[in-house]
Amino acid sequence: MTNDEEHYLNYAKSQLREQREQLDGATRSTLNRARQRALDELERGKPIVAQRWLPIGIAGIVCLVAAGLAFNTLQFNEATPEPLVAKQAPDVPNLDLMFADEGLEMLEDLDFYLWLESSETTAASIAVDVLT
Repeated sequence: MTNDEEHYLNYAKSQLREQREQLDGATRSTLNRARQRALDELERGKPIVAQRWLPIGIAGIVCLVAAGLAFNTLQFNEATPEPLVAKQAPDVPNLDLMFADEGLEMLEDLDFYLWLESSETTAASIAVDVLT
């Protein structure tokens, strides 16, 4: 304890002693009897009020926590989203060409490949006409 705290404690004790001396006899007697009853209860092992109410308080807190958990569980069960299902990728023709290394070069010359495709279909239709 520091000197300031000790000085304050001594001052408070002296002030309380002076006030005690100024009390009338009936008040001093009532206070002394109350003090003796409190000391007797402690000696007999009679639980003080806080110890009596402690189990009830703990039980109340446990009930509140259980009710909160039950409420949250019910609330989330009602609003459960649909399970995530992998969707099938759209059917894109030549998808493997788009992701291949050569696919990027093909996209640079896209006009040429479109012309080539149309000329092949034209050549195939001419070949069919010739054969028939």
